[in-house]
Amino acid sequence: MNYVPILRDIAAEYRNRADYLREARAFLASEGASLGEAEIGKVFDDFYATKRAPLPGRAQPGRGHGTGAASAGASRAGGALPSSDWYAPFRFVSLSQRIAFPEDPVKAAWADGHLHDRPLEDGLCATLSVTWEFDGPMLIGDGGDPKTKESDTPRFGPLKVAGHYVLPGSSLRGLLRSTLEIAAMGRLEQVDGHRAFGMRDFTHKLFKDDTRPEVKGGWLQRTLGEDGKPIYEITPCKIHEIRIRDMRQDRASGMDHAKWLTERMAEKYADLGMCARPRFKDDFPVIGFDRSTGFTSAGEHLVRRSQTGSITGVFVCAGRSPTVKADAATAQKLDLQKDKRDTKKDGKNEGHMKKVEYVFETRASDRSFILSDQEWRDFLDMNSTITRDKPRPAGNWKELSPTLEAGKPIPVFWIGTPGESDFDFGLVKVFKRRMKHRLRDLIPAPHGQTWDTPDFVQTLMGFVREPGPEATPAEVAASHDQRHLRSRLSVGFAKLVGPAPQLMSENTVQAVPKPSFGPFYLRGTPLKDWNEPVKIAGRKRYPAFGGSGAEVVQNLRALVTNDNRNIQSHLTFLSPAKGNKLRFTGEIRAHNVTPAELGAVIWALTLGGDPALRHAIGRAKAQGAGQARVAALSLHVVRNDGAPISESPAAWEADFADADTGTGTPLAPFVQAFGAAMRKTDPQWPDIAPVQELLGAADPKGKGHDQRGYMGLGREAPSYPELRKTAYDKGKGHSGPDCMLSPPRRSAKTGRKEG
Repeated sequence: MNYVPILRDIAAEYRNRADYLREARAFLASEGASLGEAEIGKVFDDFYATKRAPLPGRAQPGRGHGTGAASAGASRAGGALPSSDWYAPFRFVSLSQRIAFPEDPVKAAWADGHLHDRPLEDGLCATLSVTWEFDGPMLIGDGGDPKTKESDTPRFGPLKVAGHYVLPGSSLRGLLRSTLEIAAMGRLEQVDGHRAFGMRDFTHKLFKDDTRPEVKGGWLQRTLGEDGKPIYEITPCKIHEIRIRDMRQDRASGMDHAKWLTERMAEKYADLGMCARPRFKDDFPVIGFDRSTGFTSAGEHLVRRSQTGSITGVFVCAGRSPTVKADAATAQKLDLQKDKRDTKKDGKNEGHMKKVEYVFETRASDRSFILSDQEWRDFLDMNSTITRDKPRPAGNWKELSPTLEAGKPIPVFWIGTPGESDFDFGLVKVFKRRMKHRLRDLIPAPHGQTWDTPDFVQTLMGFVREPGPEATPAEVAASHDQRHLRSRLSVGFAKLVGPAPQLMSENTVQAVPKPSFGPFYLRGTPLKDWNEPVKIAGRKRYPAFGGSGAEVVQNLRALVTNDNRNIQSHLTFLSPAKGNKLRFTGEIRAHNVTPAELGAVIWALTLGGDPALRHAIGRAKAQGAGQARVAALSLHVVRNDGAPISESPAAWEADFADADTGTGTPLAPFVQAFGAAMRKTDPQWPDIAPVQELLGAADPKGKGHDQRGYMGLGREAPSYPELRKTAYDKGKGHSGPDCMLSPPRRSAKTGRKEG
């Protein structure tokens, strides 16, 4: 593991060199890491030698506006940082305090199971011809070409069907639904409510105030139950430490020790005869943890190899130490330290290089216990990255998972009481600890999955519900009709029309913000993280961007550094030719809907009838790409009872009229019906916070919307570590002002009560 970035974090948190050294030594000791005193100090010296604060009021490309000395002074003082120091390219729209349910005829038809096959009284069918217009570059990808070689970069280009660039119906449908759920006061249902978050911060109370007994060891085994589902079981065992120089005979020099520290985990086990030697970098052979060796006690938790020893165990090794070099200087340091397992001064570890690995005994020290589905899922959440909604093993789990999948045991460290809420486990001794609250715990009561009546949006757009790990027997036994509902909206592909676009390619970094960082994903004071009884911030939105295409390119390029070239993606955008805009046309069809439901769709598409506002769709929304508006909307309606439509259009409809057909059937009467339906739930609609914040987020000229950068990780001021220090420093500071979470507010132009 490369410990330098973590040491930089510690340096940012502890500006006094003595405090930094104390915390750095404690961290490295807990890791069993191998950085020498001079190397630890060098990280601190280099960090502050190169740290430059931006000029006041001047933007850092891709990083936003820092306040330099002000933020540094606030951090040194231990107080709250100025709210201007907290920034991100996303915001959160507040959750509605009330849920809008379907109109009575729709609710009755759903309950009877005839929402699709029996005409609603006063219902209708409609076709909306929609023209989407983009101000600048946009990309809705074709799925991309994955890496084929280690040096290759994933490539993503615009989607083509039958030779034409298109906007897929699924993307447009997602945009429409996410807007409707805010505007029509829908539930926040599509969330991974059982998701747990972990913390590996030695200043956090999860570590500092942990009163559980010391970390224990055990063997994790995977078997299949009678139903074919995997069962994960841990068999506890005693664990010991062993000097690295005692692990292999006739290989105890400083250079042997240094080479050991630089080897990959699989290479170490191959040296010990426990697996085949890996053939290439991503080769993770099955490790034979069932190959035991004799050991004898060497005192104070230490053992050494002995064929006649009374202890039978297996070597357990850490991965390589990337900051260590197998050179003469390192060998000399290790030779000087070879008889010093831990050198301490005033009870503090002096940060000497790693000199021990572990031995796990093969015989059980207690009865085995089976992990619950939730405990296993928590482990995957904290030891994987999410790729296309699936966990992908990372770190040590990436190296050890092939062994477990092959039916072999792997070593784990655990703490707490099996089966209780305090139980936790991982693959290293100081593993990431699970925080107290899951996502579902911090969702307000009106929201979340329910098995009775669906809300206004769900009955229109449809839903799919599957019982989760903690579903009640009634939920598991629920009927198909209660679990699933087909949509009454069909959203088709939109095809590119007009002048040929330009293709614009850029290499950039498409990182995913982590909701584990509570200050940006939670609301509450004085401390916000997943260990506190606070609330989630709301629905995430990327604010509209009013900059030029050149500024989007600048934002994309600002994310590229020499340190992240191995995680970059090659994106090819569609960009309008000079003097033109990108235009796509497609259709949305509505079946057996009420006037209010059709009005909801029109309101969401036009963002309350305001042509100045923008949707955001596709890749690189954070950097300002994918800014779209409905430039033209033509409506054709047929009532279920065949009655003609005689209402008149409103003035605002002219902004969305097609040059050839106008708007067809007038739009305003349906939007008025939608507003009337919403006011039955909240009389103040549309002048309620969620709707106003939705429209504020869609305003390209909104306050702060030119800020498209993420906070830095080390040298920028203010940096993420500085803010984290303020957030988690014994609750004395704040965790980021709530005001930066919400977009500015803007009033709706349509949908109010007439007169």
